[in-house]
Amino acid sequence: MGIIPKVRSNLILVPLVVFFIQSCGPTPLTVGKTEPAGSETQASPIAASIPSAQETVQITLSTPEPTLAAATLAKSAPLAACMKAKGRVDIEDFTTDLLPQPLQYHIYLPPCYDEETDRSYPVLYLIHGKNDTDSQWVNLGVPDTLDRLVAKGELTPFIVVMPRDRVGYEPAADNFGLAVVQLLVPWVDEHYRTLPDRRYRAIGGLSRGGAWAVHIGFSHPELFGAVGLHSSVVFNTDVTLIGEWVNNFPEGMTPRIYIDIGDKDRPDITQETTWVEKLLTKHGITHEWHMGEGGHDADYWRAHVEEYLRWYGQDWGSEPALSNR
Repeated sequence: MGIIPKVRSNLILVPLVVFFIQSCGPTPLTVGKTEPAGSETQASPIAASIPSAQETVQITLSTPEPTLAAATLAKSAPLAACMKAKGRVDIEDFTTDLLPQPLQYHIYLPPCYDEETDRSYPVLYLIHGKNDTDSQWVNLGVPDTLDRLVAKGELTPFIVVMPRDRVGYEPAADNFGLAVVQLLVPWVDEHYRTLPDRRYRAIGGLSRGGAWAVHIGFSHPELFGAVGLHSSVVFNTDVTLIGEWVNNFPEGMTPRIYIDIGDKDRPDITQETTWVEKLLTKHGITHEWHMGEGGHDADYWRAHVEEYLRWYGQDWGSEPALSNR
């Protein structure tokens, strides 16, 4: 039941600073450094009813001391090296009586996770669609896209957890949702350096995974500050509950909500997604609604992965790639 740690080596380059000292007496010394950043479907219940990093250190010395400038530059060197590297994806699982098989998940840990040991991160939970697995979001490009956006300083680093639903039934016959809420979220907060607060935790899913995002996110606004529905279906058993959930969001705990679907998606799925959007409008719940070009397939989701990740991370800040908090 334990997690098997994976060891990753990183190459650390320490800059060599050469000092030129004029013989005529003390003069101001400027040390500059510039480092560019690296580069399901189911029967419709509705129908049925950083910029480049640059650091300049100005030091004026009466007696030149090379070790001071060298130490200043060396401090940022490990971060520069790891930020140019990629984040990593681990595959873990744990056993629970709630499920017939271990709960497996892919987890993306951002660049510098191993180096910045005093830093904690927001967490995004992404759930796959029907007939797919916890590798779906990885195959759609989530890790590579995050590596690129973080390296450019356009998105703050965050962890992504992608669990697998092996059962594939409605919530009444599938404890996956209970396992996520009662076990997976606490497990991740205990075993990884997270920010354990709803403001820094989001959940989303595509197709059937979107139905789980609705079910879990809307019924537990105390846990998730943002909920994403991507080409989402709706569980039959949730049709009568969604209105109650959204109408009873506690004050100050209405999550940010994002809904999108392709204009060539299946009619029954389009009907379910638009039903949720109209219900939110009816109850006065603020949300984003997007209809893009495409169908119910990997091409559509892959084309929008960057848009999704930017939306999830927009309230978590943006910072230079070499920031060290």
